[in-house]
Amino acid sequence: MKAIQIPLCVLIAPAISIGAMFSCAAGFSALLTAGSQGAGSRPSASQPADSQPAASQPEVPHVTLRLKGIDYSLELATDDKAREIGLMNRDHLETHTGMLFIYPREHVLNFWMKNCAMDIDVIFLDAHGIITAMHEMKREPLQEPGEPLMAYETRLKTYSSKGPAVFAIEVAAGETKKLGFKVGESIEFDRAGLRKLAK
Repeated sequence: MKAIQIPLCVLIAPAISIGAMFSCAAGFSALLTAGSQGAGSRPSASQPADSQPAASQPEVPHVTLRLKGIDYSLELATDDKAREIGLMNRDHLETHTGMLFIYPREHVLNFWMKNCAMDIDVIFLDAHGIITAMHEMKREPLQEPGEPLMAYETRLKTYSSKGPAVFAIEVAAGETKKLGFKVGESIEFDRAGLRKLAK
């Protein structure tokens, strides 16, 4: 596993904008409000799982962030493909793990739970690391045999960043409540360094 070490985050005092849509909290794609669907448009939680053996899968880069004094190992989603797939087709997350989505520019993000088999919590952050919104995303019935893709996607609930955002952190269901985060709080980490990874 590749590990990218970033200065540990520290929660600081509260401070406290459109749009893109992403899939599965576990794995979503982003959709620009005025843009078309696809990678970088609505986050899609589930893409067909790769049929190759796990051993042949490329290593996924990780970063360690400290959230309220707890180290979280987060997979990095820095390009359209990784952001679109996200955590799709997974049925669990290990304790203190998740995914960090990074976008090359700040805009409103909308996530959905397409092809997601587990509940997921998401935290949206702006370019300054300020929390713009948090959601407890619930898994939804998967696409039924014979159900048109458009009908399936139309019935999915969306979860908005409620303002321009650059980062989204997805963790296991219930984690944000345990951590006690609030909208308007800021999480300190190497935002500038991580943004350089975004494509």
